[in-house]
Amino acid sequence: MHRHSIANKKRTKEAILSVPNFLNASKEQSNLRAFERLSRAYKILANRKPLKHSVSDCYSYYKSKDAIFADDLMTYPKINKSLLKLLFDNFDKSSSIRIILLNDLGSLLIKEQFNSIFTLVKELGSEANAFTEHIMEELLTLRSDYMSRKKLKERLAFLIIVQATFSGEHMLATKLALDFYKLEIQFNPNVLNVLLKSLSIDKTLHFTYNAVAIMKLLDVFGMEFTSTKNLIPLADYMLAEKGVPYFANILHDKLLGECFIDEESLCKFSEVSSLLIGRNLQVGNLDRALKAWFKLHNLDKDFITLNLDLLSKLLDSLIASHRYQDLEKLLHTLPQEAFGNFEIMERVLKYYGCVKVDQRVFENLVNKLEPPLNRLTLSVLLEAFLMQNNDVAHDKILPSILKLKNGINHNDFNAIISKLLRQHNLEESISMTNGTDVRIAKTSYISILKYVLFHQDVEFQVRTQFIERMVKEFMHLTKVDDALRDLAKTMFQYILNKINNRLSRKFYSSFAYKGLVDLGSEKVFDFRELFFPQSIEGLILIDDQNRLDCLRIIGERAVKDQDFDMIKWTMNEMRLTGMILKDIIPIFQKFDPKFMESVFKKQVIQNL
Repeated sequence: MHRHSIANKKRTKEAILSVPNFLNASKEQSNLRAFERLSRAYKILANRKPLKHSVSDCYSYYKSKDAIFADDLMTYPKINKSLLKLLFDNFDKSSSIRIILLNDLGSLLIKEQFNSIFTLVKELGSEANAFTEHIMEELLTLRSDYMSRKKLKERLAFLIIVQATFSGEHMLATKLALDFYKLEIQFNPNVLNVLLKSLSIDKTLHFTYNAVAIMKLLDVFGMEFTSTKNLIPLADYMLAEKGVPYFANILHDKLLGECFIDEESLCKFSEVSSLLIGRNLQVGNLDRALKAWFKLHNLDKDFITLNLDLLSKLLDSLIASHRYQDLEKLLHTLPQEAFGNFEIMERVLKYYGCVKVDQRVFENLVNKLEPPLNRLTLSVLLEAFLMQNNDVAHDKILPSILKLKNGINHNDFNAIISKLLRQHNLEESISMTNGTDVRIAKTSYISILKYVLFHQDVEFQVRTQFIERMVKEFMHLTKVDDALRDLAKTMFQYILNKINNRLSRKFYSSFAYKGLVDLGSEKVFDFRELFFPQSIEGLILIDDQNRLDCLRIIGERAVKDQDFDMIKWTMNEMRLTGMILKDIIPIFQKFDPKFMESVFKKQVIQNL
């Protein structure tokens, strides 16, 4: 028993004595691996590639080795002088170098390698002037003060995010903030306000990245850390987005749903909201614009009177989209003084005189008009009198229009042609239109096109000759004329109603992305199959202003046909424009509420 005890003590002593040797060997192996990595890094960075490529290669190499570049550098900084000089000399010039070193500071913090952090910061501050004087003082204080590891991590996290932001690396600062949050490393949230403001400066090159970063920060950290006053300029910034303002719409919802908008912020919020409504109207996102209008009307009692120009555009969109129930709802919310505005009065006149032809209301409105009449008012009255077959009034208005400096416009001329078409006087309509300058006759060409396409009694030769003449005349219009957008919508209506909706998908794909992607010869739409001249393809315009209208036409037919594949495709295309899914669903529900309720949600939405 005694001999065994002596033997055990001997083995224990030998084991204890061998620990330093083991640790030394392990440290030597670690240093050797670090040396090998740095040798490789030096070769990568010293080549003739531009720094942004070589630094990216260096980062990828270290990521594959699950190591931290800055940690290796700071292990023996004196040995790595030439490499450090390369990095420090180019710190101000190279975004890639700033990103790799500042990102490594974050990685070192996560691993609680505080000494390496302080060493690197000291080197960067003295050799590269990388840190502000304030941050350097803070870091020196942190190194000398005693505090818990948790508190030290929080302070360092704050300073690293601040430094990344002040260095112009806003994406990196966002990444670090999210990384620290995920690992429950807390920091002063005031830095997030600085970061949000920094992210909302660039409206060109990196706009989408910045907008995504802003929304991610707000989603993760919530809205409590900031104020409505700080958030409203972000919504304004997001209006720089082309097409449907996707990010601005989401943030606007957040502001309305999660923030208290006080009197101090209300004026600016209303101003940004009016811009947002205008942008949505411009791209055809009418439901979103209308919803925002009613919310602002309830929030700000002065919103309507301050935005009468916007109101007139909203009324135009509702009339053009045949949204008469919504239009009447809107009219009933207007204060009396709004009707004193001539632009609003013109829209009301148009509605009761040309759309919902209500003779009593219309005449009452006309009696309130005072000379001299506005140019648009004359056009509205002409159209209304033609619609109502009031020849006496029409004969009085038309000479007044013809005496004007610019004479008759395309809307006036179309009102005359539309009356002839209602009387099925196609021959005279075509004759008058062909004999008129296309800039005046363009809208009438579209009206006649609809007539010859959708009336079966029109002779094939008459239809063909008219279309050929229209195509020839439309070649003289500008490439972005509204008539070309109307032509595209008319073609959609013809294809899906007279042929099949699946073909409208090919038609859309052929023109919606024209100039953006190479569709290949097999994707070219063959108009000759529809007995149209192939040259019409140069006149089909699908852009941000009519894209949603075209998709809405396809979607309505898809719901009518209960074609789930087409419904899903149309909804996905709408999402690609920047529409939010919760804005898309109500559009389809209006097409057929019963069908949507019973079948659509289960079979389509779940697959989106």
